[in-house]
Amino acid sequence: QTYVETPFLIDNFKFDIRIYVLVTSCDPLRVYLYDEGLARFCTKQYNAPSVENAQETIMHLTNYAINKKQENFKCSDDGSTGFKRTLTSVWKWLDEHGHSSQKVIDSISRLSVSTLLAAQPLLVNTARNLNITSRDDRGLASFELLGLDVLLDQELKPWLLEVNHSPSLSCESDIDQKIKSKLLLDTLSILHVSTRHSRWLKVKDKSEAAMRLNGALPRRPADEGAKIRSLRMRHEERNLGGFT
Repeated sequence: QTYVETPFLIDNFKFDIRIYVLVTSCDPLRVYLYDEGLARFCTKQYNAPSVENAQETIMHLTNYAINKKQENFKCSDDGSTGFKRTLTSVWKWLDEHGHSSQKVIDSISRLSVSTLLAAQPLLVNTARNLNITSRDDRGLASFELLGLDVLLDQELKPWLLEVNHSPSLSCESDIDQKIKSKLLLDTLSILHVSTRHSRWLKVKDKSEAAMRLNGALPRRPADEGAKIRSLRMRHEERNLGGFT
C-alpha cells in the first residue's frame, strides 16, 4: 500500500470519490461505468502528514462514517457544496478551475477496466464453481454492482483505494436518494430482470429431462446460446441509462 501524501484538494479539503461499476458478464468481461457518483470530503482542512497531525483522522481519512459525525458536517440538497457532493459537481469544479474533467474520467475508466481485468480469471472460476452460468446464457446469468473508491493526487492521477462488492445503497441525504434511486433503476433496466426467462428455462429443462427418461436426446440448435447472448447484449446497449 502507498500513502498519497499530495492529494488533490478542493477548497483545501481532501476527498475521495465513489465510482459505480456494473459487471453484467465475466466471460466475456462486460463492464459499465455509471456517470454519477459521490465525493466524500474530510471535515478538517488538509495539511501534509506530520508527527503533530498524524492522529487527525478527520483530516487524513475521507471515510463518510467518520466525518458525518463532526459538528461542521453538512451538504447541500443539490450536492454541489459541503462535505458530500455529487460526482458531476466535482467534474464541474475541475472544468471551472482550469482542469480537464474528461481526462480524469478517461483515467478512471482505464483504472476501473484494469482492475476488473486483473480479477477476471478469479471471477470466471468462481462463477463456474458455483454453477451460476446457464447452458443457454453462459456468462450472462449473474451480475455485480461494484463501488470503486478512488483518490486523486495533485496531478489528478487516480489511485484505487478499495473495491466494494456490496456498496451501500442506504440513503441518509437528498443526494443519496437522488443518485442511488436512479442508479438502481438504471441497473434493473439494463439487466432486464424478468421472471419470464427463468420460467422458460425451467420448463425447457423439465421437458428435456422427460425426453431423456423416454430414451430420446433433446435437440437444440447449435447457435441457440449465441442468439440469446446477442439479444441480451443488444438490450444492454439500448438501455444504458446513465451507464457507459
